[in-house]
Order: sequence, then C-alpha cells, then structure tokens
Amino acid sequence: MEVKDDRILPVRFIAEQLGAFVIWNAELQRVTLVFVKP
Repeated sequence: MEVKDDRILPVRFIAEQLGAFVIWNAELQRVTLVFVKP
C-alpha cells in the first residue's frame, strides 16, 4: 500500500510473527520493535 509516495507495511503483524513486541509511541508517531533473546 502507498500513501503520498510512502510505503505502508503491516509492521505489527510481521513483527509479532517474528516474535517481537510492538510498541507504538503516538506522540512521536514511531513504532519500536523489541526482540527478546531466548
């Protein structure tokens, strides 16, 4: 999907499938992915 020449990916779905925790910072509009080492 593209919005104003930017590509939008389903980051939450992909990251969670890879075992990451997804943290959304609404103020900065930034996603942080945290991968915990087993």
